[in-house]
Amino acid sequence: KVTMENADAVLAARAAYDAMPMKLRALIQNYDLLQIAETDLLEARIDSIGEVTLDSQVLIKELSAQYERMPMKEQKYVKNYSVLVAARKALQALIDEKMAAEVQAMIDAIPGMGEITLEKEAAIREIEAAYKALTKDQRALVDATHLENALAIIKELRQERIDRLIELIAKLGEEITLADEAIIVEADEIYNWLTMDERKLVDYEKLDYCKEMMAKAE
Repeated sequence: KVTMENADAVLAARAAYDAMPMKLRALIQNYDLLQIAETDLLEARIDSIGEVTLDSQVLIKELSAQYERMPMKEQKYVKNYSVLVAARKALQALIDEKMAAEVQAMIDAIPGMGEITLEKEAAIREIEAAYKALTKDQRALVDATHLENALAIIKELRQERIDRLIELIAKLGEEITLADEAIIVEADEIYNWLTMDERKLVDYEKLDYCKEMMAKAE
C-alpha cells in the first residue's frame, strides 16, 4: 500500500503518463496500478490533515481538488473521504469565525451614538459594505446592532440636510437680489451633496431659476 513516503514516485509516474502521447498511453497495460497508488496516496494525505487550522486551507483545497478530478468510479475507493468532508466543514467554520471577527471589530470601533456625524458616514458605509459582503452564516456570528443604530442616525442626519434644503428653497421668492446670495449658495452646496434619489425630493427647478437670477443680478 502506498504511503506518504512513496508520494514523489506516484507523482512522477502520473507526470510521465500525462506527458505521453495518447497512442503510447494505450500501450500501458498496468495503468490501474497508478490509479490504485493515487487513491492510496490521497487517503494517506487525508489522514495527514490532523487538527484543522487556518493554515490547513491550502492542503484541504488541494486534496478536495484531487478528489474531484478522480473518475467517479475511483472516488468510491477513497475510504476516508468522510475525513476530508469533516475537515472542509471545520475549515469553513474557522474562516467564518475569522471573517466575522474582523467585521465585528470594525463595528465595535464605530463611535458612540452621540459622536456620529455626517463626516463619519463614508467610514460607516465601508463597514456596512464589509458586513453585507459576509455570507449568511458569517453574518449570523456578528452583532450588527451598533452598525444598524449608526446607520439609522446617518439617515436622520441626511434627512435633516434635506429638510434644511427644502426650507432654504422655500425662502426664495420670484425676485432675487444679492441679499439672497448666501441662501442660494448654501442651498446649492446641499443639493450637490445629495444622492440622486434624494435630489428628487426637492424643487430643483426653483433653485436653478434662482441661481440664474442671481447670476444676472451680479
